[in-house]
Amino acid sequence: MFMDDIRAAISDHAMLFNEAVRSGNFSAFVATFTEDAVMRFENMPVGPYEGRAAIAVAYATQPPTDTMTLESVEAIGSD
Repeated sequence: MFMDDIRAAISDHAMLFNEAVRSGNFSAFVATFTEDAVMRFENMPVGPYEGRAAIAVAYATQPPTDTMTLESVEAIGSD
């Protein structure tokens, strides 16, 4: 059951992200992050962004143009 919940949460995250990319409005997507969220990217010249407000500014000033497609969700550890 735990993995079903994780898969659903990741699917919802991707759906909100894709809707934001298509509409250009990231408000609903960013609202799902906690106030103290941190967003980091590997091998990309952006970020890290610390806090929901900083993440919102990042999406507003450099919005992504590609949507995401989930191929699989697998547990890689006990936590």
